[in-house]
Amino acid sequence: MILNSFLLFRNFVNANLNKVLILSVLIGLFVPGIEYVPEAYVPYILGAMVFFLCAKISIKEIQDLPIKEALLFYVLRFIAFPLVLYFLASLVVPQFAIGILLIALMPVGLTTPALVGTLYGSVALAFVLAIVSSLLAPFVIPFMFLLVGDSTNIQIANLSYTLFAVIFIPSLLYITLIKIRPTSSIIIKEQSSFLSILLLGAIISVVIAKQKAVFFSDFMPIAHAAFFCSVLFFSMYLFGWFYYRKNNPSRVIAYTLSSGASNNALAISLALLYFPPDIIFFVIVSQLSWVLAIPIFNMARQYFLKIAY
Repeated sequence: MILNSFLLFRNFVNANLNKVLILSVLIGLFVPGIEYVPEAYVPYILGAMVFFLCAKISIKEIQDLPIKEALLFYVLRFIAFPLVLYFLASLVVPQFAIGILLIALMPVGLTTPALVGTLYGSVALAFVLAIVSSLLAPFVIPFMFLLVGDSTNIQIANLSYTLFAVIFIPSLLYITLIKIRPTSSIIIKEQSSFLSILLLGAIISVVIAKQKAVFFSDFMPIAHAAFFCSVLFFSMYLFGWFYYRKNNPSRVIAYTLSSGASNNALAISLALLYFPPDIIFFVIVSQLSWVLAIPIFNMARQYFLKIAY
């Protein structure tokens, strides 16, 4: 009885990513007490996701990765494209220009490879893009703000330690475990998507709960900021979708999500530490657009893949 209930629940979660993400937002907004969950727990949840994600990566897939293609994607998406967005925003909505630049500069989200895996994309490609963009972020982000005339003092050592703890330690634990118990990789792989979705939902609920005061404040400023956040994320997803036009849907999904599902939690942290209140407000509102963009992409991807291929 218990086993059957678990299997039904697991199948529901695996087949209903959109519903789980939207439910996570609602839980964060309306369930009391979640806002008291310590923020320090979020990196541990991310680390657990990376651990389960490792089961979806094969050696052959890593060997077949298009390195030059991925590097070109990084340069265009995380250096050139943010500058284009910043200068366009400076002309249209100058009050949001710095916030738009900050969000566009964020590396590939640490949860993105898990999302790519649940949507049958290339996990290895998304994982490599997440690692490379995250490791370069402490150097690229300050440089870009200096380039546009707005400096910030990002603590490279702290950021690097967090990235190391969240990405490399879980990966090493997974590699060690499968060397000691090779059969454990089969069990982990079977539960990987299910647990990754649940852990992502937990992160979303905690982040939304800690910012619920913003979402229940004056409606018009939120609506104004939310509109431009939605345009921003739409353009980021669109960039990834059109970057890769070869007959390989798994890579299309990986590039699209790697472009759009950036590390927005990092943007919020940096905004709180280094930027004025108006930018903090914009970046916090963007979290809702970040969450809603994923189920929208999930609904649209099958239709557009059929058209493209």
